[in-house]
Amino acid sequence: MENTNPCPILTRPRQDASAKTVALRLSSRVKLGSEPSIGHGKAVTAKLPVTKVSEVTLPSPRPSCKLLMMPFSRAHLAIALGSAGLIVLVFLGYLHWLSNQGPVLSRSEERDPLTQMPISITMNPFRDRTIERTANRFISEMRDGNCRKLLTQWEKDYRKKRADFLCTSEAQHPLISWNLVEWEDAPPLVILHYKGERYSTPSQDATYKDLFSVTEEKKDSGWVVTKYDSFY
Repeated sequence: MENTNPCPILTRPRQDASAKTVALRLSSRVKLGSEPSIGHGKAVTAKLPVTKVSEVTLPSPRPSCKLLMMPFSRAHLAIALGSAGLIVLVFLGYLHWLSNQGPVLSRSEERDPLTQMPISITMNPFRDRTIERTANRFISEMRDGNCRKLLTQWEKDYRKKRADFLCTSEAQHPLISWNLVEWEDAPPLVILHYKGERYSTPSQDATYKDLFSVTEEKKDSGWVVTKYDSFY
């Protein structure tokens, strides 16, 4: 009988019972890492390579050393700046103290048994050096043989004999060097005491040391030498 239906009927072929049984058996044996294969009705499994995953260790959520050092660095910087500021303040205070002190800061307790002069003195670095400069110019002129010229004014008053004695003695015992050993304030005068080295004779064949002093007085023109004493 001829089929007159315009739409053809599709029929699915029957699956063989034995093929269905093999498919079920294979599906039950499929596992991770194996691949089924069929040969002569027997199921054979083939191993596949498995890639191992290495263990990854994540860093702990701790702050870096740089971050840890930041607070300490700031603290150290603050301490350093504070210490520097304190040193500067102390230094400025010391300078202010020095500016208000006299020309001599200290004298040694030990004194020369003959002259009773201190063995050493500590001078103020901020003292007025005008008095010392005036005395040094006077002593330099005496050393250079200008005694008569220097003491011309003395020869016109009561110091004439003293001036003659000084100039004669200076010629016989020329001065070589000197250094300040004592500063004596006797207002309105200032007496500077020196230890000097002299030649014993004009021939300059031997030397000796002695003490001499320069007395100055403050006048309208400035500090002026008014007296000179020496133990020849």
